[in-house]
Amino acid sequence: MDRRGWFTVVGGLVVALGLAFLVAALSGGFGNPLPTGPVPAGSAQVSRGARLFAARCASCHGVRGEGGTAPALDTDLFRRTYRDRREVAAYIKLNMPLDRPDLHYSQAADLADYLFSLRGRPS
Repeated sequence: MDRRGWFTVVGGLVVALGLAFLVAALSGGFGNPLPTGPVPAGSAQVSRGARLFAARCASCHGVRGEGGTAPALDTDLFRRTYRDRREVAAYIKLNMPLDRPDLHYSQAADLADYLFSLRGRPS
């Protein structure tokens, strides 16, 4: 295997380990569990997520997640596609904001809780 091939293998391992670390952190492996059941509408996580969404996400995703320059997050498609709050939190942590992902995993978890709280609303 040439030098470039080794860099590809090592890079892939680093990414895989990083994802494993993130999933462990979001699933409670580091003392900050993300619950998997229904999100209570008035919970502190949902409130924090709503404030964070208004400050950091609404400019692209719309005030109520209805979409704008970025995809809508309050649709049936979103509800069918994303059923696990940990998966959504991991995606947010790794990818949002799009221009510079910089959210702490607890912020990503709060945002996921907020997004899942929107599920009770008609789309």
